[in-house]
Amino acid sequence: MNSFITYLNNNQSLFVDAILKGYRNYIDERILKNNEMLVSGGYAWTKANHLESMLGKELTESGDGRIKVIPDKAGYSWKYLQFHDNETKCIMMLRESTSLKEHIKSSDCPDYLYNYIQLNGVMHSKSTQNVQGTLWDNTPNTVEEDINESINTIDEQSQFYILTYSIDKITKDIEYLKLMQPKFNQSNQLVLNHVMSFDIASNNPYLLDESRYHQLEEMDDDIMVGNAINYEYSNDQYDINYTDEPLKESN
Repeated sequence: MNSFITYLNNNQSLFVDAILKGYRNYIDERILKNNEMLVSGGYAWTKANHLESMLGKELTESGDGRIKVIPDKAGYSWKYLQFHDNETKCIMMLRESTSLKEHIKSSDCPDYLYNYIQLNGVMHSKSTQNVQGTLWDNTPNTVEEDINESINTIDEQSQFYILTYSIDKITKDIEYLKLMQPKFNQSNQLVLNHVMSFDIASNNPYLLDESRYHQLEEMDDDIMVGNAINYEYSNDQYDINYTDEPLKESN
């Protein structure tokens, strides 16, 4: 198994707690500004900054020094953090699943994202049919992929992953964290493979409490907005395919 995936598995609690704490900080800021200001909807666009900053802080202070936190820029104005594994040279980004869906389903692959996807090589497919998949549906149209063959043809070093999080529309809290690996297959389709899921215990102390939940219910602003990011796109178009099955790693 890729040692970066092993590292993530062994440190799930660090990643889960950091992201939940970052999200709770964001919620507290939204509630505070909603009480202080006549209009505060603009703070919705700081959600990613809160989550990435807390994850970066926790990784930096964890003491093992394995993950290097690197600021970067997408497009003209959006700044974000990358997480580089010093041992395997793997690169990971944190993205909200709805945001990723909106941008990739627009049929344009952002230039900065395209460049990192190239690190994952080409997925060899048994099927060459041109299927337009649905990115996050539970039952998408999929192209049958030979996962084992794909993994065997790609170096475990310098792989690119996206750690995605989803916010439940009812509870307003983070409902899951999934590690995805994007690749282009031989039909030039963009395939997002589900590599692993992170366990979020129902009794995690960093989940939103009842008081915060009720305050969110009373807010006029939609806490779910602020997912879209203005990226710089390329002109090339790609089909999209998605599998929610965990990616099988080679031994």
